[in-house]
Order: sequence, then C-alpha cells, then structure tokens
Amino acid sequence: MNVRLSGAANYPEWVTSLNLFLRITDINDRHDAWDLITGDFRKSTQAAEGKIWQKANGLTLLTILKNCEDNVRSRIGTYELAKDAYDELKKAYEGKTATEFYALLDSLTNIAFDDRKATIEKHITHYEATWNRFVEVISRADLITAEDDGFRAGLQKFAKSDRAKVEFLLKSLPAYYSNTVQNIRAKNHGYDDVARKLREYVPARQKGSRRKEADGSKDDPLVLKVEKKDNGKRCQYCINKG
Repeated sequence: MNVRLSGAANYPEWVTSLNLFLRITDINDRHDAWDLITGDFRKSTQAAEGKIWQKANGLTLLTILKNCEDNVRSRIGTYELAKDAYDELKKAYEGKTATEFYALLDSLTNIAFDDRKATIEKHITHYEATWNRFVEVISRADLITAEDDGFRAGLQKFAKSDRAKVEFLLKSLPAYYSNTVQNIRAKNHGYDDVARKLREYVPARQKGSRRKEADGSKDDPLVLKVEKKDNGKRCQYCINKG
C-alpha cells in the first residue's frame, strides 16, 4: 500500500488501496485477506484452521495499523480483530462527504511552502493533488441544508475557477515571494503560466545559497536549479561597443 489514512479527506483512496492489497494477499486456496474484513473467513474451532485464521487476522490488522497516521491509529490501537478495526474506521470516515470537504478546504487554506523541507516543484505537486481532490469532493458533496442559500452551488463554481486555484497557490508562498506574487497578479496569468513561472524563479535569498541535492536546512535551503540555455543570439551593437 502507498496510502496512509489521515481522516475523512483521504478515506476513499485509502480503502480502495487496502481492498486491492488484501485481495492479492492469499490466506489459503479458498480465501484472501479481504475475506476477514467481509466476514467470509471466520475463525474455525479446528486447531489447524484456527491457527491459520489467527495469523491472517494478525497480518490484516497489522496492515491496517501500519497504513494509518498516528491520529487515526489511536482510534483502533486496542482492537484485536482486523474486522473490528476496519469497521470502526468505516463508521468514523466513510460517507462523511461534508467532513471530508471541510478537511480539504482547511488543508488548502493552510498549505505553506517551506524551502527548508521541499523544492518548489514538490510543493506545487502537493498543492495540485490537494486542489484536485478538493474539486472531486465538492462535485459530489452533499452540502445542501434545509435553509440552503446557494452555498453548495457557490462552492462548486469556486472549485472550477482558475483564478481561485491561482490565488490559493500564491497564498501558500512565503513573504520573500511578495514581488513575484505582485507581478503575477498584475498580469493576471492563468494557473499553468503561474506554475511554470514559479518553477523557474529563484528567490534572491536563495541565489547565494550552496545548492544541495538532499533536504535543506535553516541555513542552507533547497534551491531550484534553473537550466539556462544559450540560444546563440548576440547583440551586434553591444559587441561593436565592446
């Protein structure tokens, strides 16, 4: 598995990944690990069968625990049966569309680029993944109440806005990007152009930093490497003037 459950926001992705992983984990010639979750593989009173079930339960429970973030794992830390642990997570997070939506909205609001921990490329990739998930959820979110005043429709329109996508990305940048942010806003660039410009830009505070391939530190932040290509063009006037 490559998905760790953090809450309602990524529960659908997590449960899909878990399902696929457990289905390819064979217990015997009749059952796979997912059958413990569905209840199709039950503990037998026969010693040999019971021992196989016990090992399968331990493997499945360990798989679930290892693929949960700490805040989620604490909900099921005392469970001894994989099915009980799964059912608890399902009850907590499945179908919580509104909860999932607000968690994603909170993530978008609080995403911040830290050049000591990641490159701008990684930051943009993380932002786009969060934004795309937000758009997916709001397209099916049941946010209409008895006194709905157009809130859901407004949010869906917002999620389709290229300008909104740009502004949330710009909001995630630190203060030393302020001049670049102002220039981008003044020219009203679309999202693709903004992302491209940010990938090419090296802030002044980073230009004198020693470049590293590994993670940066407070005194030695990660720096975006820009490849400058010689297009062969020369100014004849400048050449004549030395």
